[in-house]
Amino acid sequence: PNGVTLLFTLSSERSQLAAPFCLGYAFRKGDVPVGQTLSSNIINLQITPKNYWPDGSLKFAIVAGVAPLQVNSPLTATLTAGTQATGVALTTLSLRATGIQASVACGNYGSVNWIASDWDAPFQIWVSGPQMSSWIYRKPVGADAHLVAWLEVRLFSNGAVEVFPWIENGYLRVAAPTSKASTFSFTLGGTQRFNAAIDLPNHC
Repeated sequence: PNGVTLLFTLSSERSQLAAPFCLGYAFRKGDVPVGQTLSSNIINLQITPKNYWPDGSLKFAIVAGVAPLQVNSPLTATLTAGTQATGVALTTLSLRATGIQASVACGNYGSVNWIASDWDAPFQIWVSGPQMSSWIYRKPVGADAHLVAWLEVRLFSNGAVEVFPWIENGYLRVAAPTSKASTFSFTLGGTQRFNAAIDLPNHC
């Protein structure tokens, strides 16, 4: 009834006074019963439940926060029954204030960009919290009927931003499905982070 103590370890190759982190954590059935929350030795750790076991206990959650990591010095976090810290959730207004810019280029198929007010209307709010909020964005690529560019964008309480892009060529009920062979690239904050020639099959 009191839950169990769960452990995970964080480490860094760079010395950082405040390192943002985000991970998924699977719980055994009954570890976190209905109505019970979790606390941690890491101050302001944020736990966002995503699904539950049939008995209502927590099954999977996203664990995020900002940890005081030092180079080559692992930090062990404990999750125990308790009260999670609360606060005002980070919003897309805060994301926009960082000045972040991102673009996905798909060769002759076209490109898409996110800047300024583009961040105001996410396709989905994935996580909402005071330590980390995450949003999903999507835009069709050019005039192509199948290509769609996606981003998951995470904003942390220390102002750090993580962006995870992907390309979808996956519509099942749109006419003329074909592979999309091109050079795909991703640029973040004016710096190209990825560039590769890819033959992207339909339904991928």
